[in-house]
Amino acid sequence: MKAKAIIFAVAFLFILKIQAQVTFVIDSLPEYTPAGEMLFIAGSFNGWDPGSPAYVLDKNEENKWAITLGQQEEGTEIQFKFTRGSWATVEKGSVGEEIGNRTFTFGNDSTVHCIIYNWADFGSGGESTAAENVSIMDENFEMPQLGRTRRIWVYLPPDYEESSKNYPVL
Repeated sequence: MKAKAIIFAVAFLFILKIQAQVTFVIDSLPEYTPAGEMLFIAGSFNGWDPGSPAYVLDKNEENKWAITLGQQEEGTEIQFKFTRGSWATVEKGSVGEEIGNRTFTFGNDSTVHCIIYNWADFGSGGESTAAENVSIMDENFEMPQLGRTRRIWVYLPPDYEESSKNYPVL
């Protein structure tokens, strides 16, 4: 009888896959982050939806933004980024540059601490560094093939308004 119980327990362990979860904590945000705006996590686990209500971060007991993602099989890798609800407000690097997707592999229950340096809609510190002849053509240019939107900037030559020249378009 005892042998049957041991065999059953071992078989059950093979059937049951080890599960793990993760908590992401934002340790630091840009000072200019608008008060009262929600923060979201978007990634391979939610179809890269930048404003999914199911993936909004909440303030934890330390007054830091945090979210815990549900159980995943150990070894599952995800890619993700943080947004303020759209791709026009996605996180950026320390000098406002585009950054690659963050990655995490589920293992033991983990807490991942993150820093957000800049937001896409604020350039590299809250103020635009674009020349006067650079303007935003569209805040949410839709790319249906990628399931996302992007901001589109247009650069016009300095004499564009006064000139009758034709300019090539790239």
